[in-house]
Amino acid sequence: MKKWLFWLIVILAFVVEMRVVIPSGSHYCQNGLCGIYFWGAHEHDGVWHLALINNALTVWPNRFPTFAGAVLSGYNTLLDSILYVINLLTKIPVVTLYFKVTPLLWFGAMILVWKKFAARYSNNKWYLPAILFFVFFGNSFSYFFRLYHEGIIWGASGLLSMQSPQMLSNIQYALTLPLIGVMLILFRKDRVGWKEMLSLAILNFLLMGLKFYAGVIAVTMSGMYALTLIFQKQWKIGMIGGLLSVMGFVLATFVFYNPLKSLGGPSILLFKPMATVHPIIEEAGLFFAPSIANLRNNLYAAGGSWRLWLIEAATLGLFVFFNWGTRIIGVWAIKKKPFDVVLITGIITSLLMNILFIQRGEWWNTVQFLYYATFLSNIYAAEILANLVNQGWKMKLVALLIVCFTIPNALDTYRIFNSFPPHSYVSEAEIEALNELKSLPKGVVLALPINPIPGHEQQLPRPLYNMYDTAYVAAFSGQQTYLNDLVQLRLTGINYENRLAIIKTGECEVLSEIKYIYAAGDQGQLFPWQKCQNNSITEIYTNEQASIYRVMTDTPNQ
Repeated sequence: MKKWLFWLIVILAFVVEMRVVIPSGSHYCQNGLCGIYFWGAHEHDGVWHLALINNALTVWPNRFPTFAGAVLSGYNTLLDSILYVINLLTKIPVVTLYFKVTPLLWFGAMILVWKKFAARYSNNKWYLPAILFFVFFGNSFSYFFRLYHEGIIWGASGLLSMQSPQMLSNIQYALTLPLIGVMLILFRKDRVGWKEMLSLAILNFLLMGLKFYAGVIAVTMSGMYALTLIFQKQWKIGMIGGLLSVMGFVLATFVFYNPLKSLGGPSILLFKPMATVHPIIEEAGLFFAPSIANLRNNLYAAGGSWRLWLIEAATLGLFVFFNWGTRIIGVWAIKKKPFDVVLITGIITSLLMNILFIQRGEWWNTVQFLYYATFLSNIYAAEILANLVNQGWKMKLVALLIVCFTIPNALDTYRIFNSFPPHSYVSEAEIEALNELKSLPKGVVLALPINPIPGHEQQLPRPLYNMYDTAYVAAFSGQQTYLNDLVQLRLTGINYENRLAIIKTGECEVLSEIKYIYAAGDQGQLFPWQKCQNNSITEIYTNEQASIYRVMTDTPNQ
């Protein structure tokens, strides 16, 4: 393999992957709008994790940053806990650790781990560049939908499940991938002992702590690996090693997810086969076959038939084909060796968890299982690509076509995250107000808005309070808010409807439960606290973007 090809892939991957994350959380100015800018999912998800680090983890038991009085549970906080400790020891700002330091360390780990895996998996000199290509650029065929409907490819990268160039838009997911790579390296070893099995147990703990979905896939693959050892007559190491992996998984479950609290409550996963698959033919921007979708619904209502099974099978085929993209070629690399049994178990389990279940709170969130199915498929796709390059010029031409059909969405991802300015930011004036709020004695904050007033006519970037209901007040002030970030509340099963109704109807009783009101921009009009009697509300800070009020009531407030 030519070294230049390896370094070309590494450099291009670095440029694309870092562009997705490093600009977010940085200070910029555009058209006189200065502040902290956020791109893509970071304007919600990244801000949420800043709230966990700056707010939830500062007390014990860890509190829910955006629901006063609630204890944080049922959430993967391993990365947040690590960054919290590093911040305490080094004083490096959390926003720098999260958006800059972590991605850089992750990229180095990805190169080292997957280079090691390539050496253990294949003797083909082209396998290393092939696996790195798919690991960092593997993508779906969603651009075909945009080409068909709009005649362009731009905007296609977000139509289907998240793909390789977007990994760092979900940093916790991205961090699981080098750990999974280490796990696969252990699966490839010819001889295994207690050291390897203990390592697998630790990896199961870490993966579950980083991402629930990764933990489920990891323990499933570890269990299958233990079974392959047992079938090879390595009874003792297989049985005890498998038990250790399960113990690592269970320990992480209790440490991070508090399953005892969920006993008797609704399940996090609900069995609803094909619910996440059907949109492929139901949504106008995708394959869109409304007549087939209507026929399917009628057949369901009539009790089903062979035609229903045929429609569902075809729909699933479309779902897999378009989500897998060029990785679909990997099917010809599947073998019957023990490692392949383990790997296929991981891929199939990931796919089945996505297509059979929906998630409480946000039904579509089981798509995160699918991330692992497509990512693990990179291993086989890279093998086929490397084999093609190793043959005559005709096969090399086929390999080049595969590369060409893979990269359109990577270009679109880079275009989206390279756009300037992004959609949202937190202004300098708001940061100043939030720092003032941070300096005040601890107390519950009613942070408006709860339901943002859209600012569609504003120039970019728009204030974050006009874009989403996020945790940014909790993240930048360190104060616990009364009610914000309803998405996270739904995902963790917190019933917030009563509080939301109180705020929407302007009930004065909310003032007895809060110490401060934080009103950003024109959002203060959402709650008419001026009508409330027997309350003293004093403005203690104001600037052109935000105001802070101190609430005094007849009853002690928080």
